[in-house]
Amino acid sequence: MAERSLFWDGTAVGDAVAVTQTHLHDWFYRSVINGTGNRGPIKGWRDELEVTGISSPITVTPGGACVYGMLFDSDSATTVNVSTPTSGTSRYDLIVVRRTWAVQEVRIARVAGVAGVIPAVPAVTQTTGTIWEVPLATLLIDDAGNIAMTNTREFCTYTTEWPANIVTAGMYEEGAISAALRPDLVRYDLKGAGQFTPDNVTPCTRAAGASYDFWNFADAAFNRGWAYFLVPEGIVGNPTFYIWSTPVVNGAGAGVENCQFDYSIYYGSSGTALTNVAGTVNADQQLRVNTTPYADQVPAAGVAAGAGQIVAYRISRDGVADSYNSAMQVHGVEMRWTADA
Repeated sequence: MAERSLFWDGTAVGDAVAVTQTHLHDWFYRSVINGTGNRGPIKGWRDELEVTGISSPITVTPGGACVYGMLFDSDSATTVNVSTPTSGTSRYDLIVVRRTWAVQEVRIARVAGVAGVIPAVPAVTQTTGTIWEVPLATLLIDDAGNIAMTNTREFCTYTTEWPANIVTAGMYEEGAISAALRPDLVRYDLKGAGQFTPDNVTPCTRAAGASYDFWNFADAAFNRGWAYFLVPEGIVGNPTFYIWSTPVVNGAGAGVENCQFDYSIYYGSSGTALTNVAGTVNADQQLRVNTTPYADQVPAAGVAAGAGQIVAYRISRDGVADSYNSAMQVHGVEMRWTADA
């Protein structure tokens, strides 16, 4: 395998030889712009060779490409005629940018498939020194001439590798990343410890445990506590709520041992009358142990609290009405929501 360096100026010494198209295109541009394989269209060059249309002729917008190193520019729209397959059949065609060494041209072209009841997508030709085709779109044509278009452009990329775990503004074009383009993620806000407030009439009590502090909701009693939330910006849909608790005594492992948590969720904008959604959560303790915290979801789908609104969450235990005969240790109330930013 030969070793080469390019480009040198001056007399024919060492690697200083006459520069050919192979030096310039097949080696230099192909390596720098990474125009190889199916990577051909150049991002941001005119209208990026987008293929459009639902019937013949289809249109390829102006744009540029690097086809196995050979630069290509189209400054006006190109139309391509597409024939209609025979009755009862359909056909796949490809729209490509084709470099042909023999005629020294790069042109937009169509690769015609074979019509059939179950047609197959034709293959591109990619042979160095002969023909190199870069796909732009796949067409599915029915026997009425209707065309279903699939964009298959793979843009050229600069031949490099980003440093691990480093992202800077220059790595993205303007507008490539926005709140709308980032995936929605689940967020969490847990109100416990000092952020949890006992009710002033029938309060739960804060207690110190061996491993952690908790709010005590006694058996055969009616205890209440409050948690307050502010719904953040970027919320998608409605928030959901969970009660985190641990039983004081392990469940018996049989039957039903429900700790009945009642809730009232008040929400709305500051200065307005708040909407109240109320209900009950029966947290079955039969298989639960006093060394593990558990989360029970509050089935309050109707809490349509929006960004910037206040949520006042009141949790109660009606220890007289439930069937779990022991105290409950409540760690807090959690609000979960999905955000687009």
